[in-house]
Amino acid sequence: MNGKGGYGLKHVIWDFNGTILDDLELAVESLNSVLRARDLPVVTVGEHRERFRFPVSEYYRDLGLEVDGDSFAALSDEYHEYYMRYVSTCPLHEGVDDLMGQLADRGVHQYLLSAMHEPLLKRCVESLGIESYFEAIFGLDDRLAQSKVLRGRELCEAHGIDAERAVLIGDTEHDIEVARDLGVLPVAAAWGHQAPGMFDANVALLADSPSGARRLLAVERVIVA
Repeated sequence: MNGKGGYGLKHVIWDFNGTILDDLELAVESLNSVLRARDLPVVTVGEHRERFRFPVSEYYRDLGLEVDGDSFAALSDEYHEYYMRYVSTCPLHEGVDDLMGQLADRGVHQYLLSAMHEPLLKRCVESLGIESYFEAIFGLDDRLAQSKVLRGRELCEAHGIDAERAVLIGDTEHDIEVARDLGVLPVAAAWGHQAPGMFDANVALLADSPSGARRLLAVERVIVA
């Protein structure tokens, strides 16, 4: 990915929760509110980072929650009722705003691709004042957080994304799966909802912070140092 003058990056697809938004503790608190209501054991932040996975329904099943039929939709509504009450207190991860600004200054096209319900996603982005960074915001049409693959394909088609000059930055194995499906370079954001050890050994770029992601991209010569 080496363009003229050593600068080949044209598109960055961002995940939102855990990657841009520092909502890890709130997500665990929201989940624990669901677990407590059913007298199930709660999880710590560390346990969550070691166990969280997609589809989210399977993670819930692992924790002893009933997810068959309409049960998961009801659980998701309950989770989001708590989550949306406090999400305005969640900041951006330190360094994310700087990285997005640097990319924007260099003319890189940026997009959001999230498993969050799209209306909620747009509300959160607007409340943070970062909507101007993104040419498109793609979420899901429900709260079930099943898969971003189809929405990712739609995003790439709608915006003519050149996969050879694009990266996807996300904090879960599912983001890596999506990136590979789209043919873009995956960057594992190991500062979010999954611990570094949750990513497979074939992930070439794994960063422990937004500033670390920038350094990795600079080493790969997809952004200027």
